[in-house]
Amino acid sequence: MSAFEDQGPSSDGADEPAEEFGDDELRALRELLGIQPLSPRLRRRLTGLLDETCTDGQQDGSVVNPSSSPASGADVMAMDSRAAVVGRASLLAEDGDCRGAGELVAPLFAGIDPVLAAPDLVLADAVHIRLGSRATYADAAATCVAWAGYSRAANALLRGRGHPRTVEAARLAAQVAESWAFVDCGWWPRAADAYQAAIDANVWCGDADAADVARVRQAVSLHALGRCGDAIRLAGRVWRGWRDREGHDPWLGQDIVSPYLMMLRRCGRYREAELVEVEALAVLPGRYRLMVGRLIDADDLRIGRYHDRICRRHLTWDTL
Repeated sequence: MSAFEDQGPSSDGADEPAEEFGDDELRALRELLGIQPLSPRLRRRLTGLLDETCTDGQQDGSVVNPSSSPASGADVMAMDSRAAVVGRASLLAEDGDCRGAGELVAPLFAGIDPVLAAPDLVLADAVHIRLGSRATYADAAATCVAWAGYSRAANALLRGRGHPRTVEAARLAAQVAESWAFVDCGWWPRAADAYQAAIDANVWCGDADAADVARVRQAVSLHALGRCGDAIRLAGRVWRGWRDREGHDPWLGQDIVSPYLMMLRRCGRYREAELVEVEALAVLPGRYRLMVGRLIDADDLRIGRYHDRICRRHLTWDTL
């Protein structure tokens, strides 16, 4: 069965009569399905109603139905079908079929340049689905990073800086850039900039913990660029802020101290690393201390062997 073939209405609404929609109501439902955060049950019901209406409308050619038959890229790009496609892809992703969801929305991007494309929320939501799927493994790094940046900018412009989708888009854009930087070090500057945008988004909406995570990952990017002093100072500020905070989260603490220790050790600042490790042993419970070592090894494996060529440990202490 093709990913675009009709799966039929969900069992939740199997006994409910189909409702008739006019053009205005149908357009409003599509916008609601593509933009608003809906419960899974309501999303399934709206998707079923849209599919029933689209199937009826296709008989006179007024509506393209993306679920009735395998669709071409042109069909999927039709204005009346895009939100329905994204809605069905969201259901697939919620059910764990992220790859299928990514393949379902792939035709939406055909022939579109993310650098020149106008802001569009349906397309921005499709980007989130695509980048969260394994289907992006076949995409070029520049394509993934550019679309992630498009989603972040479109959400910020059309939904607002503090909207949850905007914050999530900023986080995803930073993670995408960082993941490609581990493959090609030329992407580290983009990762550092993307994490700054994620920091700003989380500060704007008042999520201090998420902002700290973004700051530490930005420090990793700066460290990979050879800006050792900036990176270590930034990670140190975040660690001390977490350490002195009442009711701090141990999971967050391990995520902060692990890259901090990795950077100190890789730059030869062993005495400082020992002091930080003593602090971590004092404030982190046992099971979290075990995870710190594993996280240090993971970051060091991905970054450490490249860092020696650009490390500024040979400069003066004031420079560091």
